[in-house]
Order: sequence, then structure tokens, then C-alpha cells
Amino acid sequence: MKKVLKSIILSSLILFYSCGDKPVDEPFDPTFSVETPLNLPQAGGQGYTFTVEASADVSWSASASSGNDWLTLVSATGKGNGSVVFNLSANDGTSARSVQVTVTASSDRSSDPIPSQVCVVNQYGSDPVVGIDPIGEVEVPAAANAEYTIAVTSNAAWTASVAINSGATGWISVTPTTNTGTGAGEVILNILENTGDEPRVAVVTVATTIDPTVKQTLTITQRKADEKFAIFIPKYTMSANGRATMNISPYPTGAAQNISVEVFSDASGTTIGFAETLSAGDYLINSITFDANPAIIFFYQHGPTLPGCCRPGDTSAIPPLPLIPG
Repeated sequence: MKKVLKSIILSSLILFYSCGDKPVDEPFDPTFSVETPLNLPQAGGQGYTFTVEASADVSWSASASSGNDWLTLVSATGKGNGSVVFNLSANDGTSARSVQVTVTASSDRSSDPIPSQVCVVNQYGSDPVVGIDPIGEVEVPAAANAEYTIAVTSNAAWTASVAINSGATGWISVTPTTNTGTGAGEVILNILENTGDEPRVAVVTVATTIDPTVKQTLTITQRKADEKFAIFIPKYTMSANGRATMNISPYPTGAAQNISVEVFSDASGTTIGFAETLSAGDYLINSITFDANPAIIFFYQHGPTLPGCCRPGDTSAIPPLPLIPG
């Protein structure tokens, strides 16, 4: 009886320890990850890849986010370690763009879900450019123009501004509805009449908003007010043309004064135009000083070429003003 009891106790101990040493199954934890992000050039290309790291028992499949038409998947499935292969179109815009490629997976060893992985593909934009027409420098009449137009071409958003270098504030401005744009467009300027006796200058700048250093400029010079009066001296030729200061005196007596004039001389004679209104009467032309040449031309020095004209004391060629309406 004692032997039977010992045998039962021994068997129970063996069974107890055998159950305690039985191995326990560990949780299923497959390897699965993707390379991200990718920063790719504006030009695009074929055969771009990103890597997929996965356990040998893990099958996977890739898909690009909806609404994307510039990334095309070429090889999108695999098992274990591998790569997703795709092509990329050129980015014609200036802004970078992004698309998400989602990779889903499943395992042969378990039906437990495997979290999806996302590769973010970024593509740089193109360098911004802008062009305008006209460009450089232009001269416009003194008359008002409410629709002076500058054509703009660009691959980006742009803004237009004007800086006045000379002349009264506001003589030129950008029409508010045309001071910004994207791509091709127009800048419309409102130019007021120049009633002064000096030209005035402004600079129009069109720059891309993404990079204001990418810009084009147009320097606009508006001519001075058109001459209202003119003196024509037939067969009298001067040795210079252009802007000048004319010193005149009322005849027979009166104080001398200077007025700004425009001189044009050719074989037919000399025309002296000016905008300043003078009182009616006879005047003596004492001298003319050219802005570009400080040499003073006295009419009496050239008198022999046209006897009886324009010498001090002679008024035969200087009838009462206004002479020739401009």
C-alpha cells in the first residue's frame, strides 16, 4: 500500500512540473515600414522608388491618393522586402506639391490587421519667371491716358507697383483691379496730363509674389506740356537744338525775363516753342542758352546771315505774341 501511495505522489509531482514548463505563444509582431518622405525635383522622371521593409510572410500593396494625376505607380505590390516603383510628371507650377502613397499589408501567419504605412512624395516647383511688354524705357505724350497697358506673362502670381521719380504725386497710378494677377495678364496705368514745362519719370515694377527679386521694370518718361506758342525765324539756322532758356525783353522798354523753350532748327529756319503765356506786345530776343550746351548764342552775332532780323533793337521778326498757336 505504501508503494502504491508513493507512486501516485510521484506521478502527481511529475505531472505538476510538466505543466508548469509548457512554453507560451508570443504575440505576433511582423516587420512592416516604408521609406518617407521623398523630396523630388521639379523636372520629374521615370523609375523613382521608395523601399518597403516587411517580414517574409507579409504581402503588401500600394495606392496613390485620389485626385492625383502626376504620380503613376508602375510596381505597386510585393511580399517581404521590396520597392514601390513610380513615374513623376514635371511640375510646371512654382509651388511644391505633395501626394500620399498608402501601403497596406497582410500576413500569412495571422489574420490580425497590420497598420498601413504612408510614403509622402514631395515635388519641388519650377523657378518663377515674369515678363512684360513693353520693357525697359518708353516715352509717352503729355496728354492723359487712362488705359496705358502693359502685357504680363508669368508662371506665377505677381504684383504691379509704380514709383514716381519726378513730378507731382499721383500723376501715374496702377488701376487697382490690375495690380495683381497669376500667369498671363495686363497692368493698366492711369496717366494724367502733364501741364508742366518739365518731363516727369516713373518706374513700373512687376514682381512675382513667391520671390519678389524676380521682377521686370519699365521706366516711363512723360513728355512736358506741349508748346502753346512758337516763334518761327525763316532761313535762320542755329548750331544746336533742344531744350534751352530764352532771355527776352519787352520792346521798346521793360525788364528782361527768362522762359523755358524748345528749339528746333533746320535748313528752313528756326522754331522756338514755349508754353508760358506772355502779355501781348513786341519782344527782343536777347540770348538763348542751351541746357545741353552752356554756350550762349546771341542773335546779333548771327545777324549778317539775315540782315535786319533779330538784332538788338530790331523787332521786324518778332511780332506780337501769341505767334503760331501750338
